Amino acid sequence: MKQFPPLDFSHRSREFNCYNDKQKAAVIYNWLVTGMSTREMDEKILGLDSSSKGYQSFGIYRYLGLNGKHQGFFKGWPLPDIIELFHQLCRNPDYCIIFYYFLDCIDRHDLSDADNTLIAEANEYQPEDSLKEQTWIRNSWIGNSKDVNDRLLELPDIPEGKRGQVRISHSGTRYEYYSSTTVKETIKDLYDFRCQICGDVILRTGWKSDMNRVDSWRYLSADVHHILPISEGGPDVKSNMLCLCPTCHRKFHSGEFRIKPHDNAFIVRDELIGQDRELINRHRIIIW
Repeated sequence: MKQFPPLDFSHRSREFNCYNDKQKAAVIYNWLVTGMSTREMDEKILGLDSSSKGYQSFGIYRYLGLNGKHQGFFKGWPLPDIIELFHQLCRNPDYCIIFYYFLDCIDRHDLSDADNTLIAEANEYQPEDSLKEQTWIRNSWIGNSKDVNDRLLELPDIPEGKRGQVRISHSGTRYEYYSSTTVKETIKDLYDFRCQICGDVILRTGWKSDMNRVDSWRYLSADVHHILPISEGGPDVKSNMLCLCPTCHRKFHSGEFRIKPHDNAFIVRDELIGQDRELINRHRIIIW
């Protein structure tokens, strides 16, 4: 099996953030599998005319670390062999996001049980539904901002009734895509994935104690809990969200935990033992 060329990152996010996930996935897939030229991808995938000269597709795959050595790398490969290689590579989160975009362009129903098992094992290193959002938050939304918490809180909630990705004006001249999942990820980042009740954090393989705050997010895990459940009409907004560890999250759903206001703060009552804990709080919370 050939060795996958090393990634070579570009820090320019402009083109990457101007297109939706479906378009980005198609660019990544065709660059790796069919070897389609950037000019052709600009026209057939991004709907641009020849004046773009392929720069938009180029910006998309370069932002993820792909370069000319990766063009058509998987051409002629059986799908199980591609999945097997990515299974090995995905111990590094930088390869996971490429893998997830690749998977968006194949029919998962046609895969064997063994292939789906490899995909599931690769997904254990980083949850599929958050990696792309975390990449955007870290590299584009936060960027070089020194006020990380303020910047996280500034991301607007998704307008009521909207589904999927929405566009937000960025720097007044361009638009970028984000979703309700992105909003949830900002809550996790705000608390550095530490539970607002017990303070526990779940570490993933690859975490190191000397990592800076933002880089460490790729190797941490947490749940987002809706104070008023979505199923009961609760809004999917930050003020209805908490960052919790899986154990405390389950206790809310079992009825053991209940949140209530107390002296301009919030406490969580353990209904089984009658104990109160003050909620760690960095964002506006509403008890609906």
